[in-house]
Amino acid sequence: MASPGDYRQRRGAPAATRAAFVAAARSSMRRSTAMARSASQAAVAAAERPDAQLAVSQGPGTPGATQKPCKSASATRLTQAAGKSAKPALGDRYRPPPTLPELVAMLAGETLGIRTQALQSLQACATREADRSAMVASGAPDLLVAMVADMPRVGLDLGRMSLHLLTSLATESAGRAAILAAGAVPSFLVMLPRISGEPQELVLSLLGALAARDAGGTAADRVRAEMVAQGVLPSLIAMLSNPSTRAVSLATAALGHVATFHGNSIPVVEAGAVPPLLDLLLPGAGPEVQAQAAWALAKICSTNRGRNVLLEAGAPAALAELLKAGPPGAKAQAAGALAALATRDPKDRMHIGAFDTEDDDQDLDALPLDGHIFLDAGVVEPLVALLGDSAASEGRVQAAHAVMQLAVRHRLHEPLITAGALPVLVKLLSDGSVQSQGYAGAALRFLAVSEQRLEAIEAAIPAPTSEDDAEQQKRLLRKIRHYCR
Repeated sequence: MASPGDYRQRRGAPAATRAAFVAAARSSMRRSTAMARSASQAAVAAAERPDAQLAVSQGPGTPGATQKPCKSASATRLTQAAGKSAKPALGDRYRPPPTLPELVAMLAGETLGIRTQALQSLQACATREADRSAMVASGAPDLLVAMVADMPRVGLDLGRMSLHLLTSLATESAGRAAILAAGAVPSFLVMLPRISGEPQELVLSLLGALAARDAGGTAADRVRAEMVAQGVLPSLIAMLSNPSTRAVSLATAALGHVATFHGNSIPVVEAGAVPPLLDLLLPGAGPEVQAQAAWALAKICSTNRGRNVLLEAGAPAALAELLKAGPPGAKAQAAGALAALATRDPKDRMHIGAFDTEDDDQDLDALPLDGHIFLDAGVVEPLVALLGDSAASEGRVQAAHAVMQLAVRHRLHEPLITAGALPVLVKLLSDGSVQSQGYAGAALRFLAVSEQRLEAIEAAIPAPTSEDDAEQQKRLLRKIRHYCR
């Protein structure tokens, strides 16, 4: 296109020449406009691709907020549905995409299409902690819980997306509190037996997410206690007999998370959770469910009352069978459950006292301390075998923890030594993880009750075959004497 200087030079030219120049300038301007329009259309088409990223304007009032264009196809359609031009003509004023509070407000839109597109946009933003907090502050949990409860009317897809977003928001402490305050637990428990397949699994996953997080200190335990008060236990226990393996696994995990709070141990056992969990240790339940069930049983053992219920129900023998023939992941969790079962917590009376116990005068949480239950159940040999399995790193840690707890009982010293515990404990003290070394050292200390026993422990150190081995042997000997003398 001709420059302004060129036009000034032609002001003194004949009229015909000036007219020709003006026509050429206008033609050049039309071509530039067409090229700009084509580029704009190409940008919009690129933004509407499914793989385009979403950027939402945070809106005024948000610390550090900046206006960023929303490039997702769903946000583009939302802009159109809200009466805003997604393809502004040249000269039109630019309209920003919806802010997070506006997207949350659209969850209550008149049409299901608007709600669907808002959910898609919000889910794309839920990967960022600040955006999740903004959604919670804007009241998203109440609207999402209402949509899930209204799933028969709004449709399966909308309910499924709402559950996914609620599970994302449950990673925030404020999100869990808001979801509970919105009445999610009682509402979802009513619908749980009436649905199946993916919706049922998503509800169970959300219940597990509500109880799973430790962020916020005692806030997490308050959530777990509130879930029990709202009646979550009977529904979760009923799900343990669900024909869907995935649903059983999610229900077992949720039950274990709820039992993580010491104060929930007694309600969990009184609700009848122990027998079905023991049944899930059997091979027919599947490796994932077996591991989840053993892990949940370990959580129930957080109090002496819970331990007594498991001991009376025959848990040591069931866990011993899982140790002998179970899959690797389940073996590790079984060892962890045995470690929790063999522990005695003298401080757990404060959790028991929180409930209405009629016979406070009796020591109802007393445990058999001589260890004969574990010996009769046959747990020693498979625990020592797992302790020596170098391929099972997590299993060795849990087995070392269990052996340490068993070594507290003098009656189990000889069975542990006969099963070959000393060499594997010494080896673990030499090359195990930091945690497993701590457990192994403590177990050796409990076992070193005499000079003869200490000599037997030191004799379990492998003989050196080189100068490096000799130096390593000296270090290991110093470490053993540090623990045992």
